[in-house]
Amino acid sequence: MSGILVVCTGNVCRSPYLERLLAAALPGVDVSSAGTMALVGDDIEPRVKAKLLERGVNATGFASRQLQPAMAEQADLVITASREHQRKVLRNAPRAMRRTFTLRELADALAADAPVHAQEGGLPAVVARAVALRGRGPSRTDEECTVPDPYGKPDEVVSAMSAYVDDALPPIIRAIEVALQGPAGGDQ
Repeated sequence: MSGILVVCTGNVCRSPYLERLLAAALPGVDVSSAGTMALVGDDIEPRVKAKLLERGVNATGFASRQLQPAMAEQADLVITASREHQRKVLRNAPRAMRRTFTLRELADALAADAPVHAQEGGLPAVVARAVALRGRGPSRTDEECTVPDPYGKPDEVVSAMSAYVDDALPPIIRAIEVALQGPAGGDQ
């Protein structure tokens, strides 16, 4: 298995934003992204890149890429920008089903857990915990599970996208950090 894969449509807005934030917060974890209809080779959309730079996150050296089934099959965790992306991943890589979540679904599951003690097992342990907790969070509509897509839309949608991601990320990052620390680094 190989780290975290983030999936959206064009792989120029939502998934690279999330990829770069996760990579900055979790330096020991391999984080990559791809698109279901990628604008292959394109850079991060300029306004999204500006949001990353405002946060002090590296936005250089990016090239969008098309999602391939092997990417999802080899990832420890697949995070999608919407349920539609989740369905597309699973249509092409059904073996990734247990490891594939929308961003909101994963955040809800891990927020419901709030681990007190660090656990061994790293990222696979976090995924196993999220699978066990799947569906315990609030019931969400497809729209609520969709990161706003700013591609070709006004600046307000870029802000809505970043606010959505910023709201969802803390329980995910916290759970992965705790799992990477192992028992010796946890709170007692």
